[in-house]
Amino acid sequence: MPATGATASPAVAPGQSSEMVLDTRACDCCQTAVALTARGPLVAYRDRSPAEIRDIAITRRVDGSWTKPATLHADGWQIDACPVNGPQADALGSDVVIAWFTAANDQPLVRIAFSGDAGETFGEPVRVDAGSPVGRVDVLLLDSGRALAVWIERAAGEGAVLARLVSPDGAMGEPVTLAATAAQRTSGFPRMARQDGGVLVAWTEPGDTSHVRAAFLRTD
Repeated sequence: MPATGATASPAVAPGQSSEMVLDTRACDCCQTAVALTARGPLVAYRDRSPAEIRDIAITRRVDGSWTKPATLHADGWQIDACPVNGPQADALGSDVVIAWFTAANDQPLVRIAFSGDAGETFGEPVRVDAGSPVGRVDVLLLDSGRALAVWIERAAGEGAVLARLVSPDGAMGEPVTLAATAAQRTSGFPRMARQDGGVLVAWTEPGDTSHVRAAFLRTD
């Protein structure tokens, strides 16, 4: 039994490690992304500086310890409230990709960055949106080495779910519109999962009665 006034640690299930604080100033409402690389897990999230700069940070578990959080790219987005628009990450072996939204200097962008060393270093990010993104990204690495990014873009006063193939060297295909949706938060966050021969994409179709729609994309 703990001594009077002490706080007992939460019970740890078999196979689990104890909880650990990685960053005390993470942006509260933005989603956190986790990818399992060949060298261990990587966590990407929107950080929050004392000056309310909310750029994407990463930390990795290396040799049993978490690295000090580091800014993925200095976008310099200063915003006094959480944008509810977190990053997403994926890994295959030592290859990693992270996608995120930023609106620094009032210029909304969707960016992705690649790593070939399990997240130790990243190349310069590339912009993948079509000019007027809302964000709410997802990203998957494909066996070809390319990444498939999806996000919500403003279109004709509403919103659309767009997808695009991007290579680590920055080459990319044309953006493809998958479906119409709303630009408001009721449209949620598109999500992807690998399927044999392609990718399954799901998104929200808001309305008086909202629906979840899905499509299968052949990635060859």
